[in-house]
Amino acid sequence: MRYVFADLKSFITDYKNSDGEHSRKLIRKFVNDCADEIMPKNYQSLIEKASGMSFRRYVESVDRCVLWQMILDCQTNSMDERTYLNPLNEPNQYCHPKRRGSGFSFGFNKSIPQDDYRIMRMVEAEVPDIGVASKQYSTPTMIQLCQAVCLAEHAQKIYAGLLSHDEPVDVTITDATITQCCQAVYDSGLFLLPDDTKAYTTGVIAYIRTTTDDNGQNVDSTTYETVNDNKEEIVGAMVDVINQNVYQNVPQSTESSTTKTKMVDEFDPSLLNAIDVMAKGANKSGLTLTDILAKVDEKDEEIAKLKTIKATISSVPLIPQASKGEQDDLTYEVVMEKASKVFNKSVKAMKFDIPTLVWKNKQGSVVRHPMCPEVDDYYEFRPQHLIKFLSAHLFGQNIWVHGHTGTGKTTLAEQIASRIGYPVFRLNLDSNMERADIVGSKEIVVENGQPTTTFIEGMLPKAMVMPCFMILDEMDGGMPDILFAVQRALEKKGLVLTEDGGRLVESHPYFRFIATANSRGQGDEYGWYQGVRPMNLATLDRFGSFIEVNYLAKDQEAKLISKQFPSMASDRVQQVVQFCKEIREAFQGGELSTTISPRGAFAMCQYFLHLKDLMPDENQAMKSAVETVITDRAPMDSKQRVVEIAQRCFQ
Repeated sequence: MRYVFADLKSFITDYKNSDGEHSRKLIRKFVNDCADEIMPKNYQSLIEKASGMSFRRYVESVDRCVLWQMILDCQTNSMDERTYLNPLNEPNQYCHPKRRGSGFSFGFNKSIPQDDYRIMRMVEAEVPDIGVASKQYSTPTMIQLCQAVCLAEHAQKIYAGLLSHDEPVDVTITDATITQCCQAVYDSGLFLLPDDTKAYTTGVIAYIRTTTDDNGQNVDSTTYETVNDNKEEIVGAMVDVINQNVYQNVPQSTESSTTKTKMVDEFDPSLLNAIDVMAKGANKSGLTLTDILAKVDEKDEEIAKLKTIKATISSVPLIPQASKGEQDDLTYEVVMEKASKVFNKSVKAMKFDIPTLVWKNKQGSVVRHPMCPEVDDYYEFRPQHLIKFLSAHLFGQNIWVHGHTGTGKTTLAEQIASRIGYPVFRLNLDSNMERADIVGSKEIVVENGQPTTTFIEGMLPKAMVMPCFMILDEMDGGMPDILFAVQRALEKKGLVLTEDGGRLVESHPYFRFIATANSRGQGDEYGWYQGVRPMNLATLDRFGSFIEVNYLAKDQEAKLISKQFPSMASDRVQQVVQFCKEIREAFQGGELSTTISPRGAFAMCQYFLHLKDLMPDENQAMKSAVETVITDRAPMDSKQRVVEIAQRCFQ
């Protein structure tokens, strides 16, 4: 079947009744079939020239929201080639960030809403006999209302740069916000009301709380993008209502970006062409009214940006933009770089400057400091961790990173250091550590044939005088008397070496303490971490930032494994991440006394790929890999439970 534009009404019905992937194919087919009716030939030619591909290929490559915008522009006779050409010519300025990963979404203008159902309803309003403005939906179920509230909240945090599209749907919402969202839905008049709205709202709050674990996170690891792509029409309508009435700062329509949809919309489209002709002949520059209004809107946007920059500058500490120094045979320069650029994240909340180090040898060539960790190209940074960590780094705060074993606490600090050029000193605070190991001690050395007592510095004073991260591993397992040795250094007041005549070692301005721990400093909350001690409150108070690192979400871990092992079949990858997820949930719930880290998942995949061609079948290879990595190291009281989970996940 080939569509014509007159089929728009039936096409919309088909689109609503289709799932995510099928609906994407439908919209592309409709636009390609009706290309000449939707967009003038000369506009198509301009797009082909700017994109370097055929118009059909362009339609197959852009987000479905771009195609819905084309249909809407055709319906309203408001087609403007700039909407489609600007993001091709200047993606950095005009394109939405990708929904997943880094970079920009090809051809997806920021002026176009990111919700296809929102644009579709605008198109419906223009189609005779549909009249969505008067449509009233049935009473939403509590689950539908919960989903709408959580999607709107997550979208708000994406806009603020706190979350991304590929994280589980956010459920950290206050009761007051949930109540406000529900009331906005009730007041909209678009939905039939339940008999008792107050009791309904209470039920919504209770249901959302049941989806929250002890750490306030969603127990369901399904990503926001997946839920949003597959939401029902009624849920999309409620999300729109909530965004319009509760989260007014979330971009909902084309009014948020380009000039075309701002002041120009105040004019009657049927008269605008005539006014443009008159205006063009009435000024020396030959500007139309549309051009003039566009320039006014551009200036308004510049003023808004300047206000934002001013507000940002006022909150940032006074740090020198560039300073230099020497360390051994290397020299360094402190260079302020945008966090979003360094970590390749298109997140609004990361658009601030952070200090990075550039090291050079005696010949002036840029080199990597020998104590700077190697970059792991497969490492997946989570925006919320980066925002907290880098903000604390910018303000010179000590950072406490805590979470279960194997969540990647130390790796987070090391991979951040690797990107910003920071050397890392790593000190494991086990129970055998002594003060002399940290600050140094007097030792007898032979000089000129004579024994001499000399003070040999420990790791701490060596690290404090240079720009670096000092990672205090297993901080909550350290002996109290050892921790008191670093207490003054944690205050940024230097370190007094009584063993060396009371010498004072001053901290370098870019020296940072990073503590990693399995607890929040209040002792072992789970009963699995022997040796973890409650910390002195005075010590905890010297850490200005606490970051909890949880295990990767299921989709994130699958993406990471697929990158690391591209030859591994996707169904096997899904089995591995499901197995890891269930093992960790059993560990956190007290059913198991062992868990599996991302390192363990990688090892399992390595063994499987190595053994699958050597054993009779793949199932036997996977069984052997699981046994090697976790089953054979599990204690007897946990082993049977591990086997049960493995049989269920790898059957």
